Amino acid sequence: MFEIGLGECGVIVLVALLVFGPEKLEQMSQTVGQLIGRWQRALNLSEASESTQTDNHLSCDRSLDKKE
Repeated sequence: MFEIGLGECGVIVLVALLVFGPEKLEQMSQTVGQLIGRWQRALNLSEASESTQTDNHLSCDRSLDKKE
């Protein structure tokens, strides 16, 4: 989707450093890192929950097949 190379990343960081300053940029990067971590944990929990629900549903279907 977005093909950003090392050069483009460097320009983005340089512009952000000039606009926000080093202290604010550090705070912003920490906040972004925390948000990405929370998002990844939520996604992992969602996938685990979905997997458990699918397993439970399959187990229920198998038990119904045995009764017939």
